[in-house]
Amino acid sequence: MIRLDAIWDQLFPAEQTRIVKLLVEKVIVSPNDLEVRLRANGIERLVLELRPKPVDQPEEALA
Repeated sequence: MIRLDAIWDQLFPAEQTRIVKLLVEKVIVSPNDLEVRLRANGIERLVLELRPKPVDQPEEALA
């Protein structure tokens, strides 16, 4: 997986928001604590989205 911190500042705010929503389930703030609950499959979903798509080759090129 690419290092997300290396490209984070280059992303549009909407894309940053989408990535955070994929990774974070809930944030709980109390007077003495901050709890961030991550999605169990958040990293997996992000990796699947960032993985390069296979290139479809015409049948002629495969023969």
